[in-house]
Amino acid sequence: MLEDPEQQKFLDGLTRDLFQLSIGDLRQGILDYAQKMEASQRNGFAEVFAHASGSLGYQPLASRIASGNLLEDIAGLHSRLEQGEYFDGFGWDEDIYDERSFGDESWAEELTDLFSMTSELFSTGELDKAKEAYERLFAILDLDGEIGIFSGPLCAADMLDLDLAINRTQYLRCVYELTPENTRASEVAHAWFENTDFEDAITLQDVDRCRESDLVDMDTFLPRWINELQARMQERPNSRVRKLLVEATLFSGGLDSLAELARNARVAQAELYRDWVVLVQSLGKDEVAVATAREALDILAEPGRTRAEIADILATLSSCDQSQRLMARREAFRSDPNLCRLVILHTEEAKRTNPAQSMRNEIDFFRSERRATEISPATYLALLILAGQVEEAINVVEAIPGAGRNIEAGQKILLPFLLLSVLEKPSVLPTTGSWLAQLWTGIDQIDSFLWNLQSTDFFDSSSEVAKLDRNNDMSLAAILMERIKVEQLSEEQRAARIRAAESLIERSVVQVVGGRNRPLYASAANLITSRLEVGYLTSDQSGAEHFATMLVSRFPRHRAFQQEMKRSRQNSKILQR
Repeated sequence: MLEDPEQQKFLDGLTRDLFQLSIGDLRQGILDYAQKMEASQRNGFAEVFAHASGSLGYQPLASRIASGNLLEDIAGLHSRLEQGEYFDGFGWDEDIYDERSFGDESWAEELTDLFSMTSELFSTGELDKAKEAYERLFAILDLDGEIGIFSGPLCAADMLDLDLAINRTQYLRCVYELTPENTRASEVAHAWFENTDFEDAITLQDVDRCRESDLVDMDTFLPRWINELQARMQERPNSRVRKLLVEATLFSGGLDSLAELARNARVAQAELYRDWVVLVQSLGKDEVAVATAREALDILAEPGRTRAEIADILATLSSCDQSQRLMARREAFRSDPNLCRLVILHTEEAKRTNPAQSMRNEIDFFRSERRATEISPATYLALLILAGQVEEAINVVEAIPGAGRNIEAGQKILLPFLLLSVLEKPSVLPTTGSWLAQLWTGIDQIDSFLWNLQSTDFFDSSSEVAKLDRNNDMSLAAILMERIKVEQLSEEQRAARIRAAESLIERSVVQVVGGRNRPLYASAANLITSRLEVGYLTSDQSGAEHFATMLVSRFPRHRAFQQEMKRSRQNSKILQR
């Protein structure tokens, strides 16, 4: 124990931080630190590491393994796991609020050490031994699908204190180097896709870089590798194989070969076109990316998310061409309609023309293509409202019996619109202490409105697909408010909207309270209170109170709901004025 408490505290913290780092991160951190050192400091710093193994009493992992024979130790752990020596039972864990297996979790430390020792064999060039050890270790992880083997709150792979992707990459390098040239591609493919479940985003470049020497015979390997990947894409298309196919095609023939691959693809053509567009964009070749995106939209006739993502990219690249930008936004919405793209399209249309007419054109398009059912209820209702077809939106919701997504969408989009549209000055609604205001701001919290267009699954997170104009004005509630401001409603229309809103509230409350869904009692009460607030703001308190009393009285025995109703009214600053 050190005598200096401050030094001991420092060392304890440093030790804790170091154990959080992988070996690769630790090495990189040391190198980064060394690059910043003065010349006078370098020799002493280097000597620390030159004599580290002796001065610190370092022992190889081999000396910390029970028998000293790696394969025997792996077999021993495998046998003990299969016999259930580390498993006590399956039960509920309050800490993670889920069921999990309980028992002796020391297997994870043992398996981590065995993986680390195998990695050391790889680092010292003993690839044949490392390959056999890795195959046996991955066979242990394959036991994770069976009950009564492992214990712990996580899956077996996640219980290990190491970067498993590095070990998998090293294993693939072993397979590559130890397999004869004529069967190498098929053996690597077998190891990559069938022998073990490699879900990590490992690439051929990772396999190449995990040793100082380059992969040999790449000129003969790549054509065979591409054939293997294409065969697997035909048999069972998936993003993992497609990424590797794109990578291999680029290594083999560059962008021209990737273009040929996308144009001639019979499987996953949209995804290959998107990979091509994103790659060209990432290289800063915007003009080529625009041409490629336009070609993709012409070639890809079927709508879908990937086609929409290509259109999103085209729109972001067309800032100086408003006509092309608008076309791309329209293509994106029609290919994969959602609230996010609807708001963006409406914003673009409003810069050039009457947005309501443009929204009606979109409705006509989907109806003529018989694709109206592809639009989510929330998006379809918002589209109808922005097109000025509010009565049609009401009919859509009222025509659906019982519960469902249409009723939920009606409550979250149509209901707040109906309630605010009857107010004289809806834009000056209090932002706090009002359930009506909370209902309105909730429009932009709808799950399907979240800005969730993901980055491409081929490149890293810095390469974005569909980089949108995410500013504070990009709000569905904001453009719905603009729609309210241009409306000129008659008293008859206001009354009709109040009746429609009451019908929506009634159906929602009956669904919640009648179904004894207690966690939603407060939300149901707040819907009724929002109607009371509208009555107060429109000098129609008697009509609102009559509706609320009639609805609440239908549930005289639901005391919990009655209490929530009382609390909701008390918390409304509008009603307490």
